[in-house]
Amino acid sequence: MAVHNPLQRTARPGVWKRGWISPKRAKKRPSRACANGIRAPVKMQPFTAPAIDISTVSETSVPPIEPIVRVATMEGLASQYVAHRLPLLQQFDAGVMLELVSIPQTVDLSRKEADVFLSFFNPRTPGLTSKRVGSVAMHLYCSPAYVRRHGEPHTLSELAEHRFVGYIEELLTIDAVRWLDDVVENPRMVFYSNSILAQCNAAIGGLGIVMLPTFVASGVHGLQRLFPDIAVKRDVWLSVRAEQSHLSRIRAVTKFFSHIFEMDREYLLGQGSVSQAAE
Repeated sequence: MAVHNPLQRTARPGVWKRGWISPKRAKKRPSRACANGIRAPVKMQPFTAPAIDISTVSETSVPPIEPIVRVATMEGLASQYVAHRLPLLQQFDAGVMLELVSIPQTVDLSRKEADVFLSFFNPRTPGLTSKRVGSVAMHLYCSPAYVRRHGEPHTLSELAEHRFVGYIEELLTIDAVRWLDDVVENPRMVFYSNSILAQCNAAIGGLGIVMLPTFVASGVHGLQRLFPDIAVKRDVWLSVRAEQSHLSRIRAVTKFFSHIFEMDREYLLGQGSVSQAAE
């Protein structure tokens, strides 16, 4: 009978290292010929694992495991705002490591796709704890090159004659990002992308007018804001699994987000500059 040694089995089930014969293949194991010509089964030699003196293993020799928190949110919010504010996370827990996932759709926290979900809507999902942590304003922007070619609109009614870039309608799974529809009815679209950064760059090139959150357009060379007094506002919601809300790493991250959204409140609403937000 084969001797089972768990040290020789790999992590994946059904995959075996050389030298081990699985029970399913035990009948097919190799054999050697005897002097009388009759083939006899090869005898498997037992493996003796070397003994380990646990008294020589100290706690300091085991590297500490850093607590990781995975945060999922929209592309612009992840790359153009949260990533810039990450150094402040150390004020709440210097040992927490953040994984930032940029995803243009909703995230199922119950399936452990992420630990924290930042969104422009309240998921209202059983098993989740959600709270509003801030608000963001969106404005219309275009480039000087666009104005030279197509002129600058001075009234909302004139927008019907202008060109726009925006999201691909068929790929939208979050209604909250349909912010252009809040200002322009049936806009004349000339470019679609599911990437807000691609939309921004297309507008910089003079292709059309784009609606962007302030944290995406702020400080971008080659864009000017149209209708400064007209804005679309979206609330930012933070969601975690209720069963994890008491964990210290989760509490540190939620406090971090509450802090930065409150600190940058005027900037995110388009009422302050980047330098003011950085103070």
